[in-house]
Amino acid sequence: MSLGSLHYYFEDKDELLIYCVRQYKSEFAKIISASVSGISNPDRIKTAFCTALAETISTEAELHRLWYDIRNQALFDQAFVPVVDEIEEQLIEMMNPIASERKAKELLYLRFDGAFRYLLQLSVSGRPRELEEMTEVLKAAAG
Repeated sequence: MSLGSLHYYFEDKDELLIYCVRQYKSEFAKIISASVSGISNPDRIKTAFCTALAETISTEAELHRLWYDIRNQALFDQAFVPVVDEIEEQLIEMMNPIASERKAKELLYLRFDGAFRYLLQLSVSGRPRELEEMTEVLKAAAG
């Protein structure tokens, strides 16, 4: 498919953006889940989970920025609310290896999200942290 034919598949650029972020976050959740597959020790699960999160800050910062852009835009434009709700539900469920109860998963997601966004901001503003430091920050957020 050529770039010129994209307009046949999407109503507008917002629909294209939503599609791309939805696809990326779905893959992101699979990558993070795969990082802990086969690990049974809780401390090792947390370390592997946090390391995988940190690695994506280094390798996929621009895609994460799109997620935060859509999420912020949902505060102003109802068109983005359904996809934000869908993705946030997916991200909350991604907490399963570390937390099992719904409230615990939600709180864990909120803590990770704050730390993740902070580390992402440092990275995109030219002040990236080393992988080990990002992992430790995320582990601290996990409690």
